[in-house]
Amino acid sequence: MPDIFCDGVTEKRIATLLSNTKKAYGLAKDGMYFSIDAPKETKLKKAIMESSDFLKKINILDVQQIKGQAVTVGSDKLSTGRDKERFKGTTPDISGYEYELSVTDTVIHITWARLAEWANSGGQKEFEKKLMEYVTEQVGADMLRVGWNGTHAGKITDPDKYPNGEDVNEGWHARIKRLAPSQIVGASFDNDESEIYFDPDGTRDAAGNPLFDYKTADAMASDLINNVLHPAFRTAPDLVVLVGQNIVAAAQYRLYTEADKPSEHNAAQKLDKSIAGRPAYVVPYFPGNRMVVTSLKNLSIYTQKGTKRRKTKDNDDLGRVESFLWRFEGYVVEEPLKYAAFDENSVVIGAKTPENTAKEPKITTELVTQTVTTGTDATLTVVAENATEYVWSLNGTVFDETSTGTTTISGDELTLGKLTVSVECIGLHGSKTSTAVLTVNAA
Repeated sequence: MPDIFCDGVTEKRIATLLSNTKKAYGLAKDGMYFSIDAPKETKLKKAIMESSDFLKKINILDVQQIKGQAVTVGSDKLSTGRDKERFKGTTPDISGYEYELSVTDTVIHITWARLAEWANSGGQKEFEKKLMEYVTEQVGADMLRVGWNGTHAGKITDPDKYPNGEDVNEGWHARIKRLAPSQIVGASFDNDESEIYFDPDGTRDAAGNPLFDYKTADAMASDLINNVLHPAFRTAPDLVVLVGQNIVAAAQYRLYTEADKPSEHNAAQKLDKSIAGRPAYVVPYFPGNRMVVTSLKNLSIYTQKGTKRRKTKDNDDLGRVESFLWRFEGYVVEEPLKYAAFDENSVVIGAKTPENTAKEPKITTELVTQTVTTGTDATLTVVAENATEYVWSLNGTVFDETSTGTTTISGDELTLGKLTVSVECIGLHGSKTSTAVLTVNAA
Protein backbone atom coordinates (compact mmCIF):
# COMPACT_ATOMS: atom_id res chain seq x y z
CA MET A 1 0.00 0.00 0.00
CA PRO A 2 1.55 3.36 -0.99
CA ASP A 3 2.21 6.05 1.57
CA ILE A 4 -0.60 8.47 0.76
CA PHE A 5 0.14 11.09 3.41
CA CYS A 6 0.37 14.59 1.92
CA ASP A 7 1.69 17.43 4.09
CA GLY A 8 0.15 20.90 3.99
CA VAL A 9 2.88 22.52 1.87
CA THR A 10 2.72 19.80 -0.78
CA GLU A 11 -1.08 19.88 -0.81
CA LYS A 12 -1.00 23.64 -1.42
CA ARG A 13 1.60 23.31 -4.21
CA ILE A 14 -0.50 20.68 -5.99
CA ALA A 15 -3.70 22.72 -5.62
CA THR A 16 -1.98 25.81 -7.04
CA LEU A 17 -0.55 23.76 -9.93
CA LEU A 18 -4.01 22.49 -10.86
CA SER A 19 -5.52 25.95 -10.48
CA ASN A 20 -2.84 27.51 -12.70
CA THR A 21 -3.39 24.82 -15.34
CA LYS A 22 -7.15 25.31 -15.25
CA LYS A 23 -6.81 29.07 -15.71
CA ALA A 24 -4.14 28.85 -18.43
CA TYR A 25 -6.21 26.53 -20.61
CA GLY A 26 -9.72 27.68 -19.72
CA LEU A 27 -10.75 24.35 -18.19
CA ALA A 28 -14.12 23.92 -16.50
CA LYS A 29 -12.60 21.73 -13.77
CA ASP A 30 -9.37 20.07 -12.69
CA GLY A 31 -8.14 16.88 -14.37
CA MET A 32 -9.50 17.59 -17.87
CA TYR A 33 -7.63 16.93 -21.11
CA PHE A 34 -6.57 20.07 -22.96
CA SER A 35 -5.06 20.71 -26.37
CA ILE A 36 -1.65 22.36 -26.63
CA ASP A 37 -1.44 25.40 -28.91
CA ALA A 38 1.44 25.85 -31.36
CA PRO A 39 3.76 27.93 -29.12
CA LYS A 40 3.32 25.58 -26.15
CA GLU A 41 3.67 22.55 -28.46
CA THR A 42 7.03 23.91 -29.65
CA LYS A 43 8.09 24.61 -26.06
CA LEU A 44 7.13 21.07 -24.99
CA LYS A 45 9.04 19.51 -27.89
CA LYS A 46 12.12 21.54 -27.03
CA ALA A 47 11.89 20.49 -23.38
CA ILE A 48 11.66 16.80 -24.35
CA MET A 49 14.65 17.14 -26.68
CA GLU A 50 16.65 18.91 -23.99
CA SER A 51 15.94 16.06 -21.57
CA SER A 52 18.28 13.73 -23.49
CA ASP A 53 21.64 14.33 -25.17
CA PHE A 54 20.73 11.79 -27.85
CA LEU A 55 17.30 13.23 -28.62
CA LYS A 56 18.95 16.60 -29.30
CA LYS A 57 21.01 14.99 -32.08
CA ILE A 58 18.21 13.31 -34.06
CA ASN A 59 15.08 14.68 -35.78
CA ILE A 60 11.89 15.25 -33.79
CA LEU A 61 9.47 16.58 -36.36
CA ASP A 62 5.83 17.65 -36.54
CA VAL A 63 3.98 16.40 -39.61
CA GLN A 64 0.52 17.20 -40.94
CA GLN A 65 -0.77 13.72 -41.76
CA ILE A 66 -1.04 10.40 -39.91
CA LYS A 67 0.21 8.68 -43.08
CA GLY A 68 2.58 10.10 -45.64
CA GLN A 69 6.06 10.18 -47.16
CA ALA A 70 9.21 10.58 -45.09
CA VAL A 71 9.89 14.28 -44.61
CA THR A 72 13.54 14.39 -45.68
CA VAL A 73 13.42 11.89 -48.57
CA GLY A 74 16.03 12.86 -51.16
CA SER A 75 17.99 15.24 -48.94
CA ASP A 76 21.03 12.94 -49.05
CA LYS A 77 20.98 12.44 -52.83
CA LEU A 78 22.97 14.15 -55.58
CA SER A 79 21.14 17.27 -56.76
CA THR A 80 23.77 18.79 -59.08
CA GLY A 81 24.49 18.07 -62.77
CA ARG A 82 23.99 19.17 -66.41
CA ASP A 83 21.58 18.49 -69.25
CA LYS A 84 21.07 19.68 -72.83
CA GLU A 85 18.90 22.50 -71.48
CA ARG A 86 18.46 23.09 -67.76
CA PHE A 87 19.40 20.30 -65.33
CA LYS A 88 16.14 19.06 -63.82
CA GLY A 89 17.60 17.66 -60.60
CA THR A 90 16.89 14.18 -59.28
CA THR A 91 13.68 12.55 -58.14
CA PRO A 92 14.18 10.31 -55.11
CA ASP A 93 12.86 6.77 -55.09
CA ILE A 94 10.22 6.96 -52.37
CA SER A 95 9.20 3.29 -52.35
CA GLY A 96 9.46 2.01 -48.80
CA TYR A 97 9.69 5.51 -47.34
CA GLU A 98 6.10 5.85 -46.18
CA TYR A 99 5.31 6.38 -42.53
CA GLU A 100 2.23 5.74 -40.41
CA LEU A 101 1.75 7.18 -36.93
CA SER A 102 0.08 5.39 -34.03
CA VAL A 103 -1.88 6.62 -31.03
CA THR A 104 0.62 7.05 -28.20
CA ASP A 105 -0.46 7.69 -24.63
CA THR A 106 2.07 8.42 -21.89
CA VAL A 107 0.95 8.41 -18.26
CA ILE A 108 3.53 9.42 -15.64
CA HIS A 109 2.99 8.93 -11.92
CA ILE A 110 4.70 11.29 -9.45
CA THR A 111 4.22 10.17 -5.86
CA TRP A 112 3.32 12.61 -3.12
CA ALA A 113 6.56 11.60 -1.37
CA ARG A 114 8.60 12.80 -4.35
CA LEU A 115 6.46 15.93 -4.70
CA ALA A 116 7.01 16.71 -1.01
CA GLU A 117 10.77 16.90 -1.62
CA TRP A 118 10.22 19.49 -4.34
CA ALA A 119 7.50 21.35 -2.45
CA ASN A 120 9.71 21.90 0.58
CA SER A 121 12.84 22.95 -1.31
CA GLY A 122 11.61 26.04 -3.15
CA GLY A 123 8.66 28.16 -4.23
CA GLN A 124 5.74 27.38 -6.53
CA LYS A 125 7.67 28.14 -9.73
CA GLU A 126 10.52 25.86 -8.70
CA PHE A 127 8.02 23.13 -7.79
CA GLU A 128 6.29 23.30 -11.18
CA LYS A 129 9.65 23.46 -12.97
CA LYS A 130 10.90 20.28 -11.27
CA LEU A 131 7.65 18.49 -12.01
CA MET A 132 7.79 19.46 -15.69
CA GLU A 133 11.45 18.42 -15.95
CA TYR A 134 10.59 15.04 -14.45
CA VAL A 135 7.71 14.55 -16.89
CA THR A 136 9.75 15.49 -19.97
CA GLU A 137 12.62 13.24 -18.87
CA GLN A 138 10.24 10.30 -18.61
CA VAL A 139 8.66 11.05 -22.00
CA GLY A 140 12.11 11.34 -23.60
CA ALA A 141 13.30 8.11 -21.99
CA ASP A 142 10.25 6.24 -23.30
CA MET A 143 10.84 7.65 -26.80
CA LEU A 144 14.29 6.07 -26.80
CA ARG A 145 13.07 2.80 -25.28
CA VAL A 146 10.47 2.40 -28.01
CA GLY A 147 12.76 3.71 -30.75
CA TRP A 148 15.35 1.00 -30.12
CA ASN A 149 13.18 -1.85 -28.86
CA GLY A 150 9.76 -1.34 -30.45
CA THR A 151 8.73 -4.13 -32.80
CA HIS A 152 5.05 -3.39 -33.43
CA ALA A 153 2.09 -1.22 -32.46
CA GLY A 154 -0.24 -3.45 -30.50
CA LYS A 155 -3.92 -2.55 -30.25
CA ILE A 156 -3.66 -2.93 -26.47
CA THR A 157 -0.19 -2.65 -24.93
CA ASP A 158 1.13 -4.90 -22.17
CA PRO A 159 3.97 -3.25 -20.19
CA ASP A 160 4.51 -6.38 -18.09
CA LYS A 161 5.09 -8.56 -21.14
CA TYR A 162 6.89 -5.80 -23.09
CA PRO A 163 8.83 -3.73 -20.50
CA ASN A 164 10.78 -1.79 -23.14
CA GLY A 165 7.71 -0.78 -25.13
CA GLU A 166 8.13 -3.47 -27.76
CA ASP A 167 4.39 -3.26 -28.48
CA VAL A 168 4.04 0.54 -28.30
CA ASN A 169 5.31 1.25 -31.81
CA GLU A 170 7.56 -0.04 -34.56
CA GLY A 171 11.00 1.36 -33.76
CA TRP A 172 13.86 2.27 -36.09
CA HIS A 173 15.54 -1.14 -36.13
CA ALA A 174 12.28 -3.05 -36.58
CA ARG A 175 11.31 -0.73 -39.44
CA ILE A 176 14.51 -1.59 -41.31
CA LYS A 177 14.02 -5.29 -40.58
CA ARG A 178 10.66 -5.04 -42.32
CA LEU A 179 11.49 -2.67 -45.19
CA ALA A 180 15.14 -3.46 -45.94
CA PRO A 181 16.22 -6.67 -44.15
CA SER A 182 19.38 -6.92 -46.26
CA GLN A 183 20.68 -3.90 -44.31
CA ILE A 184 20.76 -5.94 -41.09
CA VAL A 185 23.12 -8.86 -40.63
CA GLY A 186 21.04 -11.51 -38.90
CA ALA A 187 17.63 -10.11 -39.83
CA SER A 188 16.76 -13.16 -41.92
CA PHE A 189 19.25 -15.91 -41.19
CA ASP A 190 18.96 -19.15 -43.12
CA ASN A 191 19.09 -22.07 -40.73
CA ASP A 192 22.38 -23.34 -42.13
CA GLU A 193 24.17 -20.04 -41.41
CA SER A 194 26.15 -19.60 -38.21
CA GLU A 195 25.77 -16.84 -35.67
CA ILE A 196 28.21 -13.91 -35.48
CA TYR A 197 30.87 -14.53 -32.83
CA PHE A 198 32.60 -11.50 -31.31
CA ASP A 199 35.62 -12.62 -29.30
CA PRO A 200 38.04 -9.89 -28.15
CA ASP A 201 40.39 -12.63 -26.90
CA GLY A 202 40.90 -13.85 -30.47
CA THR A 203 40.62 -17.53 -29.50
CA ARG A 204 42.05 -20.06 -31.96
CA ASP A 205 41.88 -23.84 -32.14
CA ALA A 206 44.85 -26.21 -31.94
CA ALA A 207 45.54 -25.74 -35.65
CA GLY A 208 45.60 -21.96 -35.31
CA ASN A 209 42.23 -21.39 -36.99
CA PRO A 210 40.21 -18.47 -35.59
CA LEU A 211 37.21 -19.36 -33.47
CA PHE A 212 35.63 -15.96 -34.03
CA ASP A 213 34.15 -13.79 -36.76
CA TYR A 214 35.36 -10.51 -35.26
CA LYS A 215 38.00 -9.71 -32.68
CA THR A 216 37.44 -5.95 -32.44
CA ALA A 217 34.53 -3.53 -32.57
CA ASP A 218 36.49 -1.65 -35.26
CA ALA A 219 36.39 -4.72 -37.50
CA MET A 220 32.64 -5.15 -36.96
CA ALA A 221 31.88 -1.53 -37.83
CA SER A 222 34.24 -1.54 -40.83
CA ASP A 223 32.48 -4.60 -42.22
CA LEU A 224 29.10 -2.90 -41.89
CA ILE A 225 30.40 0.20 -43.66
CA ASN A 226 32.23 -1.59 -46.47
CA ASN A 227 29.89 -4.51 -47.13
CA VAL A 228 26.39 -3.74 -45.81
CA LEU A 229 25.91 0.01 -46.10
CA HIS A 230 24.88 1.13 -49.60
CA PRO A 231 27.95 2.27 -51.62
CA ALA A 232 26.48 5.76 -52.01
CA PHE A 233 26.77 6.35 -48.25
CA ARG A 234 30.01 4.60 -47.28
CA THR A 235 32.03 7.81 -47.26
CA ALA A 236 29.29 10.06 -45.88
CA PRO A 237 30.93 12.48 -43.42
CA ASP A 238 28.15 12.20 -40.84
CA LEU A 239 28.28 8.43 -40.23
CA VAL A 240 28.35 7.33 -36.59
CA VAL A 241 28.55 3.96 -34.84
CA LEU A 242 25.88 3.11 -32.26
CA VAL A 243 27.06 0.21 -30.14
CA GLY A 244 25.59 -1.93 -27.39
CA GLN A 245 27.01 -1.94 -23.89
CA ASN A 246 27.81 -5.68 -23.98
CA ILE A 247 30.07 -5.29 -27.01
CA VAL A 248 31.87 -2.31 -25.49
CA ALA A 249 32.25 -4.01 -22.11
CA ALA A 250 33.74 -7.17 -23.64
CA ALA A 251 36.22 -5.19 -25.72
CA GLN A 252 37.16 -2.85 -22.86
CA TYR A 253 37.67 -5.75 -20.44
CA ARG A 254 40.17 -7.36 -22.74
CA LEU A 255 42.05 -4.08 -23.29
CA TYR A 256 42.15 -3.22 -19.60
CA THR A 257 43.26 -6.66 -18.42
CA GLU A 258 46.01 -7.05 -21.01
CA ALA A 259 47.16 -3.45 -21.43
CA ASP A 260 50.69 -2.75 -20.20
CA LYS A 261 51.09 0.62 -21.91
CA PRO A 262 49.31 3.95 -21.29
CA SER A 263 48.29 4.00 -24.96
CA GLU A 264 46.36 0.74 -24.53
CA HIS A 265 44.54 2.10 -21.48
CA ASN A 266 43.66 5.18 -23.54
CA ALA A 267 42.31 2.93 -26.31
CA ALA A 268 40.03 1.21 -23.79
CA GLN A 269 38.77 4.54 -22.47
CA LYS A 270 38.07 5.86 -25.98
CA LEU A 271 36.33 2.72 -27.25
CA ASP A 272 32.86 4.15 -26.68
CA LYS A 273 33.90 7.48 -28.26
CA SER A 274 35.35 6.32 -31.60
CA ILE A 275 35.00 3.07 -33.57
CA ALA A 276 36.36 2.47 -37.07
CA GLY A 277 37.33 6.12 -37.26
CA ARG A 278 33.73 7.29 -36.72
CA PRO A 279 32.16 8.87 -33.64
CA ALA A 280 30.69 6.15 -31.41
CA TYR A 281 27.78 6.32 -28.98
CA VAL A 282 26.53 3.95 -26.30
CA VAL A 283 22.88 4.97 -26.37
CA PRO A 284 20.39 4.54 -23.49
CA TYR A 285 18.07 1.51 -23.87
CA PHE A 286 20.06 0.26 -26.89
CA PRO A 287 20.23 -3.58 -26.98
CA GLY A 288 23.54 -4.77 -25.59
CA ASN A 289 24.61 -6.97 -28.51
CA ARG A 290 23.51 -4.65 -31.34
CA MET A 291 25.67 -2.42 -33.53
CA VAL A 292 24.36 0.17 -36.02
CA VAL A 293 26.12 2.41 -38.53
CA THR A 294 24.02 5.34 -39.73
CA SER A 295 23.83 9.12 -39.33
CA LEU A 296 22.01 10.66 -36.40
CA LYS A 297 19.89 12.84 -38.68
CA ASN A 298 18.76 9.65 -40.43
CA LEU A 299 16.72 8.82 -37.32
CA SER A 300 13.41 10.62 -36.85
CA ILE A 301 10.44 10.70 -34.52
CA TYR A 302 7.29 12.11 -36.14
CA THR A 303 4.32 13.55 -34.26
CA GLN A 304 1.15 14.73 -35.98
CA LYS A 305 0.92 18.47 -35.53
CA GLY A 306 -1.90 19.63 -33.31
CA THR A 307 -2.66 16.22 -31.80
CA LYS A 308 -0.86 16.63 -28.49
CA ARG A 309 -3.27 16.64 -25.58
CA ARG A 310 -2.32 16.84 -21.91
CA LYS A 311 -3.96 16.29 -18.55
CA THR A 312 -2.74 16.68 -14.97
CA LYS A 313 -4.67 14.92 -12.23
CA ASP A 314 -4.24 14.59 -8.46
CA ASN A 315 -5.11 10.98 -7.59
CA ASP A 316 -5.62 11.12 -3.83
CA ASP A 317 -6.69 7.46 -3.65
CA LEU A 318 -3.20 6.38 -4.74
CA GLY A 319 -1.23 9.30 -3.32
CA ARG A 320 0.19 10.68 -6.55
CA VAL A 321 -0.13 13.25 -9.31
CA GLU A 322 -0.68 11.78 -12.77
CA SER A 323 0.52 13.56 -15.91
CA PHE A 324 -0.91 12.46 -19.26
CA LEU A 325 0.40 13.16 -22.78
CA TRP A 326 -1.61 11.85 -25.75
CA ARG A 327 -0.50 12.17 -29.41
CA PHE A 328 -0.04 10.42 -32.76
CA GLU A 329 3.62 9.35 -33.02
CA GLY A 330 5.91 7.17 -35.15
CA TYR A 331 9.54 6.30 -35.86
CA VAL A 332 11.18 6.74 -39.25
CA VAL A 333 14.58 5.97 -40.74
CA GLU A 334 14.72 8.62 -43.46
CA GLU A 335 17.05 6.67 -45.79
CA PRO A 336 16.93 2.90 -45.11
CA LEU A 337 20.01 2.25 -47.26
CA LYS A 338 22.02 4.53 -44.96
CA TYR A 339 21.41 2.13 -42.06
CA ALA A 340 23.53 -0.99 -41.53
CA ALA A 341 23.46 -3.18 -38.45
CA PHE A 342 24.30 -6.39 -36.68
CA ASP A 343 21.09 -7.66 -35.10
CA GLU A 344 21.50 -8.33 -31.40
CA ASN A 345 19.94 -11.76 -31.71
CA SER A 346 22.68 -12.89 -34.10
CA VAL A 347 25.68 -11.66 -32.10
CA VAL A 348 27.30 -14.04 -29.62
CA ILE A 349 30.01 -12.66 -27.36
CA GLY A 350 32.67 -15.31 -26.93
CA ALA A 351 34.57 -17.90 -28.95
CA LYS A 352 33.02 -20.25 -31.50
CA THR A 353 33.90 -23.30 -29.43
CA PRO A 354 32.01 -26.61 -29.68
CA GLU A 355 30.58 -25.87 -26.23
CA ASN A 356 29.13 -22.55 -27.38
CA THR A 357 27.92 -23.68 -30.81
CA ALA A 358 26.07 -26.52 -29.10
CA LYS A 359 24.04 -23.84 -27.29
CA GLU A 360 22.85 -22.18 -30.51
CA PRO A 361 19.12 -22.46 -31.18
CA LYS A 362 18.26 -25.38 -33.45
CA ILE A 363 14.88 -25.77 -35.10
CA THR A 364 13.78 -29.40 -34.96
CA THR A 365 10.23 -28.90 -36.26
CA GLU A 366 9.66 -26.12 -38.80
CA LEU A 367 6.49 -24.09 -39.22
CA VAL A 368 4.00 -25.92 -41.40
CA THR A 369 2.21 -24.33 -44.36
CA GLN A 370 -1.52 -24.33 -43.72
CA THR A 371 -4.83 -23.08 -45.06
CA VAL A 372 -7.72 -21.53 -43.13
CA THR A 373 -10.94 -19.77 -44.02
CA THR A 374 -11.80 -16.17 -43.17
CA GLY A 375 -12.89 -15.68 -39.60
CA THR A 376 -11.05 -18.80 -38.44
CA ASP A 377 -8.14 -18.59 -36.00
CA ALA A 378 -4.78 -19.96 -37.14
CA THR A 379 -2.54 -21.73 -34.62
CA LEU A 380 1.13 -22.04 -35.52
CA THR A 381 3.81 -24.12 -33.84
CA VAL A 382 7.59 -24.41 -34.12
CA VAL A 383 9.89 -26.60 -32.03
CA ALA A 384 13.39 -25.34 -31.30
CA GLU A 385 16.14 -26.36 -28.91
CA ASN A 386 18.00 -23.73 -26.86
CA ALA A 387 15.38 -21.06 -27.58
CA THR A 388 13.78 -19.01 -24.82
CA GLU A 389 11.92 -16.38 -26.85
CA TYR A 390 9.90 -16.53 -30.06
CA VAL A 391 9.16 -13.42 -32.13
CA TRP A 392 6.33 -13.91 -34.64
CA SER A 393 5.81 -11.83 -37.80
CA LEU A 394 3.04 -11.68 -40.38
CA ASN A 395 4.16 -10.30 -43.75
CA GLY A 396 7.19 -8.78 -42.03
CA THR A 397 5.33 -7.07 -39.17
CA VAL A 398 5.73 -8.43 -35.65
CA PHE A 399 2.43 -9.41 -34.04
CA ASP A 400 3.44 -11.49 -31.03
CA GLU A 401 6.34 -12.47 -28.77
CA THR A 402 6.04 -15.68 -26.77
CA SER A 403 8.08 -17.82 -24.40
CA THR A 404 6.88 -21.00 -26.12
CA GLY A 405 6.86 -22.09 -29.74
CA THR A 406 3.11 -21.64 -30.28
CA THR A 407 0.98 -18.64 -31.19
CA THR A 408 -2.55 -18.07 -32.43
CA ILE A 409 -3.60 -15.44 -34.96
CA SER A 410 -7.18 -14.29 -34.55
CA GLY A 411 -9.33 -14.82 -37.61
CA ASP A 412 -10.29 -11.15 -37.39
CA GLU A 413 -6.66 -10.23 -38.15
CA LEU A 414 -6.38 -12.37 -41.30
CA THR A 415 -7.07 -11.13 -44.83
CA LEU A 416 -7.74 -13.14 -47.97
CA GLY A 417 -4.74 -14.44 -49.87
CA LYS A 418 -1.32 -15.90 -49.17
CA LEU A 419 0.41 -14.53 -46.07
CA THR A 420 3.97 -15.13 -44.93
CA VAL A 421 4.40 -16.14 -41.31
CA SER A 422 7.85 -16.26 -39.73
CA VAL A 423 9.15 -16.89 -36.24
CA GLU A 424 12.57 -15.97 -34.90
CA CYS A 425 13.63 -18.49 -32.25
CA ILE A 426 16.01 -16.63 -29.92
CA GLY A 427 18.41 -18.00 -27.33
CA LEU A 428 21.47 -16.85 -25.44
CA HIS A 429 23.70 -17.95 -28.32
CA GLY A 430 21.94 -16.56 -31.38
CA SER A 431 18.71 -17.16 -33.24
CA LYS A 432 17.16 -19.20 -36.03
CA THR A 433 14.15 -18.39 -38.21
CA SER A 434 11.39 -20.57 -39.61
CA THR A 435 8.97 -19.38 -42.31
CA ALA A 436 5.76 -20.76 -43.79
CA VAL A 437 2.86 -19.67 -46.00
CA LEU A 438 -0.57 -19.19 -44.47
CA THR A 439 -3.33 -19.22 -47.08
CA VAL A 440 -6.64 -17.59 -46.16
CA ASN A 441 -9.61 -18.58 -48.33
CA ALA A 442 -13.14 -17.24 -48.34
CA ALA A 443 -15.52 -19.06 -46.02
